[in-house]
Amino acid sequence: MVGTSWASPSQREFLVARLPAFATAQASKSLPAFWVEVHRDFFAHWPDPNSEVTEDNNLPADGKAKKGKKKEKTLPPFEQDISVSHERRRQVTSPLIENCVWPIINKHTAAVFAQESAKVKKEIEEAVENERKTKEEEKEASLSVMSPDGPLSPSQYML
Repeated sequence: MVGTSWASPSQREFLVARLPAFATAQASKSLPAFWVEVHRDFFAHWPDPNSEVTEDNNLPADGKAKKGKKKEKTLPPFEQDISVSHERRRQVTSPLIENCVWPIINKHTAAVFAQESAKVKKEIEEAVENERKTKEEEKEASLSVMSPDGPLSPSQYML
């Protein structure tokens, strides 16, 4: 996603008009003098309230701005940090889902299950029991890796 332009259309037009002069200054390796001229002309039209200028509204004689106070940073757009928006949404919706949506889903699932034949109910119960056993086996396997004193060292894994 492309950000918004920092320059107004008139500022952009001003800068684009100086592209040929920039190319010649770049070729002749005289960019510092070019930038002093561009800064002077640009800030004469659009003054920066936070810049340090001399009394005659020009940059200091050496063409370098003096180090001043840090400019206030603008907050980035909310859309740039998607994870923050997702987390905020989860904080609001999670209680609603747990307290409203899941009970409705469970109620309808129980109603559909009650209407099934005995054969289908038996298959479902077997699948649920197999899943429960698999989870217990995985839990026991992960606990067997842990010793009572903490995790096993690499040499203990070798035994």
